[in-house]
Amino acid sequence: MFVSMSVARLSIASTLVWCIALPACGFAQDRSSPFNLARLRPESRGSEGLIRGHGISIRLPAGWAGVIYKRRGALPVLHAASFKLPPVDGDDGAMRAVPRMHDDDVLLVMLQGEPKFAGYPRRRLPIQLRSSDFAAPVEGMPLSHAFARVDFTYRRRAYDLWVEFGTKPARAGVVRKANRVLASLRLTP
Repeated sequence: MFVSMSVARLSIASTLVWCIALPACGFAQDRSSPFNLARLRPESRGSEGLIRGHGISIRLPAGWAGVIYKRRGALPVLHAASFKLPPVDGDDGAMRAVPRMHDDDVLLVMLQGEPKFAGYPRRRLPIQLRSSDFAAPVEGMPLSHAFARVDFTYRRRAYDLWVEFGTKPARAGVVRKANRVLASLRLTP
């Protein structure tokens, strides 16, 4: 596990993500990028979309944006939000995404951890936020935002899921919205 959540947040926030854009996901194009991004794949059901890549897939409702990317030599990262994501951000989403949040917004960030973190507790899919997952905000996060963190192992892979809400406490309807999206999360080796 990380030495502390604030150290982890500062370490991750210091790494900027320069990504190839996905117009459907709100990202500007940059062909010189060192990132491998999963593209939005619209499904036939309504305006929902599925993003998939690097062993991670998640279905996003209309109005949501998301990206799955992997920096060269690094592990996959998922960003999904109920608002348009900015073109460049840190792995934790805090650099530019958080200031765009409104009261009913949700930002999901999931980082695949190093194998040494495989000691995280096992969880089955679907991941659903529990009241025990809500914690004090980490350094740099607005004190007016609720924050949930789920560290888990699934199929011998470690994951660190952060869910930030636009209000504190998180509104029940917004938590349900986040849980509906998390219910669609699939992880494959």
